[in-house]
Amino acid sequence: MAGPPLRGRPPQGIASIPLKLIRATDEGDVDINIEMQSLFERLIIGPTEHPETLRRFFRKSFTGAGISPEQIEIVTSDIPLRG
Repeated sequence: MAGPPLRGRPPQGIASIPLKLIRATDEGDVDINIEMQSLFERLIIGPTEHPETLRRFFRKSFTGAGISPEQIEIVTSDIPLRG
């Protein structure tokens, strides 16, 4: 699994992590799949040296996972990168 992007380097890839919650009930365990778009509605990128590269990367990754651009808003932070 690739780690997070490192400062001063181009963004790294991300690994797919299956999201599943197992809830115990009186009748037994029940698997509940968690959809990515139900976890959050906006992804804020930054501060970073590569905000547009990351924006394109996440847009492509979300689209590849079947999440339309309207489902999760991707924005870049206005906070300046301090060095």
